[in-house]
Amino acid sequence: MANPHWTKEEDKILLDSIKEHGNTTEGIKVASEKLDRRTEGACGYRYYNVLKKNSRNGGRKKKKSAPRGSTDREVILGMLNFLFTHLSKAERQKFLLEKLESEIN
Repeated sequence: MANPHWTKEEDKILLDSIKEHGNTTEGIKVASEKLDRRTEGACGYRYYNVLKKNSRNGGRKKKKSAPRGSTDREVILGMLNFLFTHLSKAERQKFLLEKLESEIN
């Protein structure tokens, strides 16, 4: 039987496991072992396609943006994009996990 609704507690366990193990694959595996009603595949899907994706856009649906450089928002997004592309994978993962944790709490 499918368990369609994820709780904030389940999300927290998933994020904590990934953060604790410093390796997404291992963290997802550990989280699935802690969450009896969630498979490893379900945990991986939740992390990559929901939690991580939502953290990239602040949990909001994507909107059409104004023409480039026309607003302060675009300038800020450009700076963030520049900084983000220059972070290592580990630094990006840490940043995203901290952002997700702040969204959950």
